[in-house]
Amino acid sequence: MKKIFFKIIPFLVLIIISAKILNWLFSFSDATNHVINSIMFSTIGVYYVFMSIVLVKNFYKLLTLLCGLFLIAINFLPDNGIFVFVGILSIILPMLIIRFAKDNIY
Repeated sequence: MKKIFFKIIPFLVLIIISAKILNWLFSFSDATNHVINSIMFSTIGVYYVFMSIVLVKNFYKLLTLLCGLFLIAINFLPDNGIFVFVGILSIILPMLIIRFAKDNIY
């Protein structure tokens, strides 16, 4: 299951990036832009949830899992400044931890 998922993710990222570029060029409606953003955040969240399975350390697993679940849940929460800030942290934090972790986390 993990192998299939990690092969599908680059394809989904390519589709999302293409949709974002097309949105810049053709100025889609707000509803279409919201759907594209929801799919983008959900894909990142699902990736973080699956990535938490691969990690070894429990702290990194829990943090990555919580960030992924929040990114999925943020699509169903009302737009709020605090939720946007926590959403940005949820995207950046797991990448920073994986990049700068001194111990072996995989």
